[in-house]
Amino acid sequence: MYISYEYLLWLGIALFYIYDSIELVYFNDIYIVKGLKSWKYLIPNPFFTICNKIVFIPNPLTPHCLFFKFSFPSNEAKISPKEGNNINTFNKAICNIQTLTLYQLILLGVVFPIMLINYSYGPLLLGIMALIYMNILTIFVLIYVNKKKFKISQKQFLTYLFESIFCPPFSLNILRKISKNYEIKNSPISFSTKKMNKKLVRNFRFEVNEVINTYLSISDNKEEFSKKLIKYKKYELR
Repeated sequence: MYISYEYLLWLGIALFYIYDSIELVYFNDIYIVKGLKSWKYLIPNPFFTICNKIVFIPNPLTPHCLFFKFSFPSNEAKISPKEGNNINTFNKAICNIQTLTLYQLILLGVVFPIMLINYSYGPLLLGIMALIYMNILTIFVLIYVNKKKFKISQKQFLTYLFESIFCPPFSLNILRKISKNYEIKNSPISFSTKKMNKKLVRNFRFEVNEVINTYLSISDNKEEFSKKLIKYKKYELR
């Protein structure tokens, strides 16, 4: 069966994007996710594991979402006013990049493949490729201007930039990389109460409690880490 190179190229874009988004996480790693406006939580599903780590693949249709990574057990430290202001500044500075990332998804995932299939070469296809790279450069200009707010180093910035230029599908994961790198000095439960409604927070507590119960059911409760989980469950998830 012959498959034209246009379809193979589209498949390659999708595979590179998904490959770059895969992350190995521990059972006690969780995410608090921000879309364009709303917040939610995400607990990786332990359906597929490698070396006792969960293979986590975020929804490919949500490259605009911010993934703030937390783990438990953790200290229920309150967010200082300064830290709270930093988070608000971060969210405001990254809004435009979220919109541009959605635009990039449409260009790479929809417009470019359609143009490639219908016009294997020509000015229209070159125009779309130019738009893709102009969008990448715009995104990275905004990142560079707000580098301190995003807490990324010059080395990280250059790494992200070169990855995105040499492999444009990698640019779709830039927000995930920036937000996962951004450390929030607060526990997931405490942070969730400030960003999510009461029903979501209640469900979040319940699911974290279930994850802990599952781990304790197959582990030695005399281990130091198990003791910390039992204590966390007793005092923080009550």
